[in-house]
Amino acid sequence: MAKFEVGEVVVLNTGGPDMTVAENGPVEFAHFSRYDVVTCTWLDGETQKTERFNEKLLTQAKVS
Repeated sequence: MAKFEVGEVVVLNTGGPDMTVAENGPVEFAHFSRYDVVTCTWLDGETQKTERFNEKLLTQAKVS
């Protein structure tokens, strides 16, 4: 089972901007699949950014 659900707000364990989970594994690579990869999206000013992270690097954000 996935650690995070699509639409959930997360943050890197080391800090940074709040990010929204856009996709949640599996991710197909050349010769194998990874199930612990989370695709996140966030805004940097007016620019939308998207990146993949290992789910171990993320924690649920405290949303007020």
